[in-house]
Amino acid sequence: MLTIRLQQGLSLVEFMVSIVVSMIAMVSILGLYTIGFAVDHKSVKLSRLHNEMTAITSLLSGEIKRAGYVDNAENIILTPQANANASRCSPVIDGCSPLEYRTLSLSQYTGEINNSCIIFAYDQAPFGMLGDNDRMGYRINDGIVEVRAGGQNCSGDDWEPLTDISLMRISNFAFNVCGQNDLTPAQCADFSFPPTAAANDVFLVTFTFTATLVDPRCSFEATDPDCISLTATETVMVRNASYN
Repeated sequence: MLTIRLQQGLSLVEFMVSIVVSMIAMVSILGLYTIGFAVDHKSVKLSRLHNEMTAITSLLSGEIKRAGYVDNAENIILTPQANANASRCSPVIDGCSPLEYRTLSLSQYTGEINNSCIIFAYDQAPFGMLGDNDRMGYRINDGIVEVRAGGQNCSGDDWEPLTDISLMRISNFAFNVCGQNDLTPAQCADFSFPPTAAANDVFLVTFTFTATLVDPRCSFEATDPDCISLTATETVMVRNASYN
């Protein structure tokens, strides 16, 4: 009698093929997940970089606009000028603020590019008393934006870090000062600070910087495709510091 046996389950070959197909599918899924995770991680870092740059730009803009502010500013405005062709409040007359409130200076820390440091002052509590807490400034030092501390000048060694070097490096950090009506680089080059009373008593401070994400693959060269960088440029109109 002929006995018919029905096959149950998979043959060895079919079983091995199914394992290979499953492994290929798993590797593909894992690869997509890894790529997605890497893209998402980079997007998070890029978003944080953008937020950090926005915060830095907003902070510097707001602080520079305050340069020269004094609590008794109305007295300065209402005090007649001793000489219409001289700088405002020069020679110093009643109602004028200390010269340091009316002076904005550009310089740089040792080894950094020109005009990568700005120092100025404005009246903060306790009002009417010029002190180190009134002395403000920002500079670049080895890829870090630093804020002035203790009234030091641009070459001081004890400024405080403002940016996080573990997140980003700052480069091309620089300031430029022009008169309100200076439209060309040549006109800006001729601009002298402080402005004279015959001028508009308003000037413009432009600052720019580039922030690059810290990444092991990034060489921090401008042409490196593995580097993610953003550049910000901002122009601020300064009215108060032109009292001099």
